[in-house]
Amino acid sequence: MSDLLDRSPRLDEPRFTCPRCGAYAHQTWGALASATPKRAQYYDTVDRAALIHEGDTDEGGDYWRVSTCVSCDNGTVWRSGEIVYPRASALPRPAADMPQEVLEIYEEARAVWPLSRRAGAALARAALELLLRSLPGARPGVDLSTLIGEAIAALPAGPASLLDVVRHAGNRSLHIKPDIDDIMVLVLDPENDAIGELLFSTINMVVDEAITRPAEAERLVANLPEGAKAAIARRDAAKGE
Repeated sequence: MSDLLDRSPRLDEPRFTCPRCGAYAHQTWGALASATPKRAQYYDTVDRAALIHEGDTDEGGDYWRVSTCVSCDNGTVWRSGEIVYPRASALPRPAADMPQEVLEIYEEARAVWPLSRRAGAALARAALELLLRSLPGARPGVDLSTLIGEAIAALPAGPASLLDVVRHAGNRSLHIKPDIDDIMVLVLDPENDAIGELLFSTINMVVDEAITRPAEAERLVANLPEGAKAAIARRDAAKGE
């Protein structure tokens, strides 16, 4: 891929895909400074290879920068040309139509997963519950298991069963027990990347099936010719008789 088409984050690039919000957006660059009892180090905001103070570098010749996304106003921290925060995540990005309150928990779960899989699984469960409670027809006050049972009717049969995997992994992460079942073995295995993909993709699947697809269908029907809409209305009326 040529540089003109490469939107991945790179040091000092004016625009790239933000690791914080996923938007391809303009970035403003600044420097980080550190002070010690013996000396202060000020990192040049223009020439990353130079330091204003006597050409010093910190141990190992590292230098620190921060890029700020104009789309989300969040910062990304760089050290020697590599991103150190937020930590890179291979987990699925949130679905485009994910409700904002769910999105915040989902992104927190993605961010914390590389540091603590228990915390990531627990937050993924919380995101799923918040999502199901936000859907039309969701009954207030019922537990997550009941919400899942009611949501499954509107979801594809195979993927719908995965909702209970998200619930179970989150529950067991919150209530640590000496016996670790098969699901938690997968969650806690640092070599197993598939379980994270499954947990987070399942939440996106619910957004797609319960929010995105119905909205797309509604838009398509709204664009039908008036004659077709009238025929559909007559048909539906006949069914109700």
